[in-house]
Amino acid sequence: AKQKEPTPINPITLTSCQIFLGGVMLLIVSLFKEGAPDILGKSYLFYGSLAWLSFLSAAGFSLWFIILRRPGVKVTDINQWKFIIPLSGSILSWIVLDNEAPTVNVIFGMLLILCSVTVYEFVVRKEQRKRLRIIAAKRTRGPRPSKDITKCIGGPTSRRPG
Repeated sequence: AKQKEPTPINPITLTSCQIFLGGVMLLIVSLFKEGAPDILGKSYLFYGSLAWLSFLSAAGFSLWFIILRRPGVKVTDINQWKFIIPLSGSILSWIVLDNEAPTVNVIFGMLLILCSVTVYEFVVRKEQRKRLRIIAAKRTRGPRPSKDITKCIGGPTSRRPG
């Protein structure tokens, strides 16, 4: 049986559907668990924060799907960068929140994560450079010469000057 080609889906449409359906499911579960949410009458800061965080989530997922559509991109390569998310969140919390401070264990863990991501990226980039060199070498070599010497000099019917 012939395999069907996948239908291309716009990454923003995919992200919108994913976030909308996930939000609806969370709302249904939370209605049973917590009751009706009280979102009316909140401050402008609340609504601004809600809009900003919604935008960041949508933009992040859209970029994720856009990058995955690029040829040669592997999910495993992109997933490594997800380890940076908790690091940046912790650093931002230390900057923004008064009662947050780094501990030795947390800093050691962060350094371990950074080293792991760096080593992985170094290995991946090294493999990519190696593959690109092989491809470039194949392109610059051109066609291989024929082993039949008569084809190289024109064969028995070639005319010689003189």
